[in-house]
Amino acid sequence: SKPIAVLAVDVDGDGQPDLVTINSTTTRGNPNTLQVVRNALPSPSMTIGACCNGAGCVLQQAGQCVGVNQQFAGINTSCNAPGSYTSPCCKGDFDHNGQPTVSDIFAFLTAWFASSAQADTNQNSLVNIQDIFDFLSAWFGGC
Repeated sequence: SKPIAVLAVDVDGDGQPDLVTINSTTTRGNPNTLQVVRNALPSPSMTIGACCNGAGCVLQQAGQCVGVNQQFAGINTSCNAPGSYTSPCCKGDFDHNGQPTVSDIFAFLTAWFASSAQADTNQNSLVNIQDIFDFLSAWFGGC
């Protein structure tokens, strides 16, 4: 038999994706078969973690945490607790190259002047002057 369609869907309603395959066969009277493999795929929630995003952090899937000034902290990690500037995301290391440098200050200011969410150091959904002070505290604090 040959697969003619493959789907990932929660067939049994348990929250885990099941693998459904529709196969084409050469048997007379039964040209297609359906195969369901329960819980065959990882749950999407199992691939979510902290995405260090400039001076900010968002929870998202690992594959979505890509691009400039972004680094995935790991599956099932949470974003920094309020007031924590070092774990899991070092907010002073804006470009996430492993250490705070002068280039991080310039990258942060560029994002701040553009009102980018990457400059929301204190994660209050606003990009304002307090974010500059919080970023500088994180930068001087090191990682």
